[in-house]
Amino acid sequence: MDRIQSGDQIIRFDREQTRKAYSAMKDGEAERCGCSSCLNFAAQRTTVYPQDFLVLLNQLGIDPEKEGEFMNMVPTDR
Repeated sequence: MDRIQSGDQIIRFDREQTRKAYSAMKDGEAERCGCSSCLNFAAQRTTVYPQDFLVLLNQLGIDPEKEGEFMNMVPTDR
């Protein structure tokens, strides 16, 4: 089991098991949903994540192209 410390938080993870789980997934949620918003996100996902976040995902063994859930959130005026 690997671990990363970020401030006072400790993240324990198994990178190889995580990679194995992601390799069993065909697509991310955006492709599985298939709505226009999700497909738009999927088309842009290689450019929307900050580099530091991609480094963290790689450390954890997470495939950034296979997100578990995608939600379109927009600000609303009240």
